[in-house]
Amino acid sequence: MEYDDDGRIKALAFNIKMPNGELPIRLPINAAATLKVLQRQAADREIPSGYAKDDHAYRVAWRNIFHWVSAQLALLETEMVKMEEIFLPYVITPGGQTIYQVMAGKGFLLGPGEGGKGE
Repeated sequence: MEYDDDGRIKALAFNIKMPNGELPIRLPINAAATLKVLQRQAADREIPSGYAKDDHAYRVAWRNIFHWVSAQLALLETEMVKMEEIFLPYVITPGGQTIYQVMAGKGFLLGPGEGGKGE
C-alpha cells in the first residue's frame, strides 16, 4: 500500500505469482480525480451536493477499483484474457514507475523497432 499525506491509501500494491516469478502491480486510488467528477456532477445537478465530499469520493474510488478488478477477474476465469493483459499498465518497472507512467512520459511512442524503421 502507498499512503498520501492524510494517511489514506493512494495506491494498492501487490505481487502476482507468475510461472517465471512475481509480477509487482500498483493500482492507483485517485480519490482527488473522483472528487472533481463528483463536484462537477453536483454543480450540474446530476447528483445531490452531499455526495461531492472528500470522504464519499474516497469510498467511490475504492468501489470503482473493486468493481474493475472483479470484472477483470471474471474475464480471467473464463480464459478470455491472460493475467498480464489485465494488469500490464500497472506493472511496476525496476525504476519504480508503472509501465503506463513510463509510456506516458514518452508520449506513448515505442521508438524504432529492429532495423530502425519504427516497425
